[in-house]
Amino acid sequence: MCFCLLFALPSETGYKARNEFAYKGIPGMDRLPLQGLKVVDIAVLFAGPTISQNMGDFGAEVIKVEHPKTGDSLRSLGATKDGVPLWWKITNRNKKCVTVN
Repeated sequence: MCFCLLFALPSETGYKARNEFAYKGIPGMDRLPLQGLKVVDIAVLFAGPTISQNMGDFGAEVIKVEHPKTGDSLRSLGATKDGVPLWWKITNRNKKCVTVN
């Protein structure tokens, strides 16, 4: 069973996702569809982080909240590159990671 909780709030920052240029040249796509939306991601493993990663791909500002001692469970799963697990890199792109005590 998977429990995930995502909060979406209007964003007041001028944050732009790393893929902001993905839609250049497509008529009517002068901004990403979710640009201006702020998402707080407190999910772990794959389902929730993948959903918020997709939201980040479409322009939302995603803030990932992790456990202060262990971090996300994906940080200790699978193969690594330069000391960072590849699954964590994939599911947490376009996110700002923070911890809360």
